[in-house]
Amino acid sequence: RAPGMPPGLMRSAWTRRSGVVGLVDIAPTVLDLLGLPRPDVMEGRPFTPGPRGGDAAARIHRLADTAERAAFRDLAVVEASSFLGAAGFLLTVAAVLAFWRGRGRCGPRTAAALDLAALGLAVFLPLTYLAMLVPFAHTSMPAYWVFLTVTSLGVAGGLRLLARTRPLGAPIAALVLVYGVVLVDVATGSRLQFNGAFGYSPTVGGRYAGLGNLGFAQLATAAALLAALVAHVIGGRRGLMAACGVLLAAFVVDGSPFFGADVGGVLSLVPAFGVTAWMLSGRRLRLRHLALLGAGSVVAVTLAGLVDLARPVESRSHLGRLLAGDGGDFWVVVQRKAESSLRTFGVAPATLLLPFFCLGVVWLVRWAPGPVGVLRRRVPEIDAGLAGAGLVGLLGALLNDSGLRITGITFAIVIATLVSGCVRVGMLADPARVDEPEGQGSSA
Repeated sequence: RAPGMPPGLMRSAWTRRSGVVGLVDIAPTVLDLLGLPRPDVMEGRPFTPGPRGGDAAARIHRLADTAERAAFRDLAVVEASSFLGAAGFLLTVAAVLAFWRGRGRCGPRTAAALDLAALGLAVFLPLTYLAMLVPFAHTSMPAYWVFLTVTSLGVAGGLRLLARTRPLGAPIAALVLVYGVVLVDVATGSRLQFNGAFGYSPTVGGRYAGLGNLGFAQLATAAALLAALVAHVIGGRRGLMAACGVLLAAFVVDGSPFFGADVGGVLSLVPAFGVTAWMLSGRRLRLRHLALLGAGSVVAVTLAGLVDLARPVESRSHLGRLLAGDGGDFWVVVQRKAESSLRTFGVAPATLLLPFFCLGVVWLVRWAPGPVGVLRRRVPEIDAGLAGAGLVGLLGALLNDSGLRITGITFAIVIATLVSGCVRVGMLADPARVDEPEGQGSSA
């Protein structure tokens, strides 16, 4: 309630979401109402009227529902992250044992179980977003987990049936689901990111719009791996162009101030996607190319910031405000993000499992016999996808305040894709077609 302010939902340029404002917005609002200048060190922005949002009862119901969903999400993200880390670790251990002991000759039931578990782990991530379409916050957490378990296994089983004649069909479809759900959601307003288990919450206050760090990890990792498999299936120059299209769409949605507005994501994506595209083109990668890609990251962020600065003040993202000097002290922001990232290197169970998780994936890629060797011979483009995904996990952890949580999600998608690909191409595929390229193949 203030002079000249109509009833409705409040918003601010800081949150860019109607019905949600931050504590940092209160002081700027008071100064704005009193007609006093706002110091540059204040990060928030004054409250402004948003849409009316119906009558008072409807507005109250909307805010109460948002609060309930936020409380539910803050519990769900802890359980979902723990499940993802444990499931990824167990899948890695199972794959290492199966590929090592059996030298790629384990029974069809074991191979089918590995494939189902890998595909289920991959589709689990996008299903946590789609679960937002069901009001689980008003039911119970057990119902939420029953939904995720049944649908993950059901979708994984369906993918296996639909891709019986195409060895790479199932992992490609799983990656399309991971990639597509995040891409479409962010391009249409990030409704599933807001209060999604791997999205962001208004009770945390780090982000209210655009693409969150954990969503970035899913989009970027799936894009790198999907681009590699698409390049292989289509083959030739058309395959390379299609792969670049997959990477470009993810880059635009993640980094554009109109959509994801993810600064750390842009700094990570230019090197990661650049390496993937360069390797898919068949060219040799050198240190100077990596240096150019690093410089390209800075140029991309600068261009995104200039585009953001050209927008109205009330529509700017945090990047535009920071470049304009009204988003708080730059070094304070950097220090806060660095401290948040370092806190993820603690002694949580998931953090303790991550090194073994990563070592298992590296062993599978570098030294595992049998199915992995067959996969890399038949699908040489997979190396480009793995290189890009590895850079996403490394740079994403260093440049974002979510730290090792990004690496954990990246390696979960990598191990799911790798195990399903190895099983389907190296163990379940027709032995007579083991060295036959999928589709036309590529000269990379």
